[in-house]
Amino acid sequence: MSIVTERPPVRTGKCSLLLVIDGRRYRVSPAPPVSRGSKIWHLKVLSGQIRAGRIYSICSFRGRVDCTCPDSTQTHAVCKHIRALQALGLVARTIKSSIMAAWEEQQQPRRRKPALPTSADPVPPPPVKAATRRLHKPVVQDDASTFAAGWNDAVRSHIATMSAAKGGAS
Repeated sequence: MSIVTERPPVRTGKCSLLLVIDGRRYRVSPAPPVSRGSKIWHLKVLSGQIRAGRIYSICSFRGRVDCTCPDSTQTHAVCKHIRALQALGLVARTIKSSIMAAWEEQQQPRRRKPALPTSADPVPPPPVKAATRRLHKPVVQDDASTFAAGWNDAVRSHIATMSAAKGGAS
């Protein structure tokens, strides 16, 4: 085992990252951030392909990510460039594209809790119930004897009606 006593020489050179998405080759390079906390990546389409020389920019900032490709800007589709950078670990997987985030917000409207009244707020009057229409008149009986007499009369009337129906049919 040898111990290095001198500082190793520094080798200089170029390093580049080539990315292939659906058979199309891109050169990936970082760009200087526009503001604190933002990350910007450029994907340049390499020569010999359709749209050669075109550069797409992917910017992530405050939990959202956007791309300048036509899929993202014109058709509002989920961008394959963003997905590829997420797969490489250059853009966090938890970050959502602005298009997806906007769609999710439309699908699930936020529910706000009702504000609690403060002492300065006037107390609203209780709600007024609309007059309901009664479908029948309530039967008011003063005492049990009146009820019993009415019951007896109703039973006798019913028995008489039934006897008349039987006698008329025989």
